[in-house]
Amino acid sequence: MLLIFSSLWETIPSLSESTTNRISTAASTYALCCAISGAAFPDVAFQSDEETASRRSRSNSASTNMLERRMYRTRSARKLLRFDSEYDIQFTMGNSGLRQHYDTASKTGVLQISDRKLKDIPVEVFNLSEHLRNLDLSKNKISIVPDDLSRLKNLKQLNLSANHIEVLPDSLIYLKKLEMLNVSNNSICSLPSHFSNLNNLKQVYLSHNKFTEFPLQLLCLNNLEVVDLSNNKITRIPNGMTDFYAAELNLSQNEISTLSEDLHQAPRLKILRLEENCLSLDAVRPSLLRDSKIHTINLDGNLFETKQLVSVEGYNEYTERYTALKKKMF
Repeated sequence: MLLIFSSLWETIPSLSESTTNRISTAASTYALCCAISGAAFPDVAFQSDEETASRRSRSNSASTNMLERRMYRTRSARKLLRFDSEYDIQFTMGNSGLRQHYDTASKTGVLQISDRKLKDIPVEVFNLSEHLRNLDLSKNKISIVPDDLSRLKNLKQLNLSANHIEVLPDSLIYLKKLEMLNVSNNSICSLPSHFSNLNNLKQVYLSHNKFTEFPLQLLCLNNLEVVDLSNNKITRIPNGMTDFYAAELNLSQNEISTLSEDLHQAPRLKILRLEENCLSLDAVRPSLLRDSKIHTINLDGNLFETKQLVSVEGYNEYTERYTALKKKMF
């Protein structure tokens, strides 16, 4: 009998209130019988209603905490599963989308995979070496251009603008058919030493980089038409411009204070943009206005008012060329 009551008492916290009350009443009756008969009552602490309620409260609290922990783990697991599923879907869709681009490029020779958050040029690009003529990898996160680029022998247009590139590889010079190169909005400060071997280049876009000197590698490119070096830190135009063949040169928003003595001898230069530099009026040589082929020169935002150009020798010859162009246009 004592064993029964001891076992029952240990299980009280897990029993219902009515069952607990019945056990308490039976225990009280048994204790009275023991007192009358002189028998020993088992050494089990009989708890009051308050103590029983307290134990039940602690038990319920523990159960609640355990339930909350289980719910938290369940929610966390669901979030992880949902994240993994979404990632897998995006990754699969992204790869599937790129594969479709690769398949199309093998037929058209044009591959545009801009704004894809790519950190490296995918190896599949180089596997298209026999087909690619136009490659657009702009607006990604590419920091290194591998030497494998030289495999793209038939490439004519390469757009790597708005990436994280600091150095262009020497292998770039093996793209003999390249006509357009756009590496604007990067962190480039120089061109490969043999860049002038790219004889078919017509357009070179180098704006918003970190050039501090005019790249002499742009000289002797006989087919050059447009060069954009705006928004850099270039301080002067060096001598040697007799070998600069572009028709349009954009050097706006640099720090240029000195123009070369032979700039007027650039054989095909017709448009020269020098807005927002550090040029004084004296830096504009009369020969540039009088003897060059330039019909459009923009000098706004320098250290003088553009209307002051009227006082520079050769200004009349310059305006004649400008007027003749307008007449052809209209």
